[in-house]
Amino acid sequence: MNAYLSRSLLATSLLLSFGVAQEEQQPPKPKKAGTEPAIQADPEGVSGKHDLDGANARPATKESLFRVFAAIQSLSADYTENKYLSLLAVPLKSKGKLHYMQPGYLSRIVASPERSKLTITKSELRIAGKDKEEVIDLRQSDRVRLFVTSLVQVFQGDEKSLTQHYRIRYTLSAVDHHTWQLELNPIKKPLTQIMKKLLLVGQGKAVTRIELHEPNGDRTITKIFKANPKRIFTVEEQKDIFGITAKSKSGSDKQPKPKGTGAKTNKAGAPR
Repeated sequence: MNAYLSRSLLATSLLLSFGVAQEEQQPPKPKKAGTEPAIQADPEGVSGKHDLDGANARPATKESLFRVFAAIQSLSADYTENKYLSLLAVPLKSKGKLHYMQPGYLSRIVASPERSKLTITKSELRIAGKDKEEVIDLRQSDRVRLFVTSLVQVFQGDEKSLTQHYRIRYTLSAVDHHTWQLELNPIKKPLTQIMKKLLLVGQGKAVTRIELHEPNGDRTITKIFKANPKRIFTVEEQKDIFGITAKSKSGSDKQPKPKGTGAKTNKAGAPR
């Protein structure tokens, strides 16, 4: 798996997962250089003591943050991304749309500078460019499957499984009582060959910045806009975006019900 594909997979999975907290909010206005507060441990350790006990309160612990991640059922969002490469004087910029639907369908559609599409299902990875499409069978590629499975655990809020692959640190800012940071450091190959660390900085329950740092010093910064964590995909959209062709017996385009409601899926993993 080449470096570009690795970065794309990582950005896709994590962006889709952590965008759930946006709740269709507009991103905060950018601050002037040098004014962003340093992330420091909150001595009180409880975010609710700073008038943050409302709907937009920041999670007080990493456990509560992962519960927010795990609650997502479907999502659509816009994104912008800057890749800073050591060999280039200016960053590579791209933008597009992100889509996610349980039980593990991910799609990243790049609108510019050149249209492309990356789709992850439970069994395969599809990469469609201008002239061709590449399909990787995850059942036949142990390395890719391990990488994708690890990332799926992030957006599913599976902290227990993540601890097998990452050192996880969640920090609350003592300066700005709305700000938090989640840092993941890989501890096993092949993840250690792909990334040095991943930083997620958020305000309240919304992720405002994602930074991917690579072992060679390159980094990728991604921002999410207009995230809709209550997105409903029709049958036609499921086919067009995720490649799902199975329809429910009733012909409806309803999506899986939230966890615990008894929703069922067919053998392909698509909602009945």
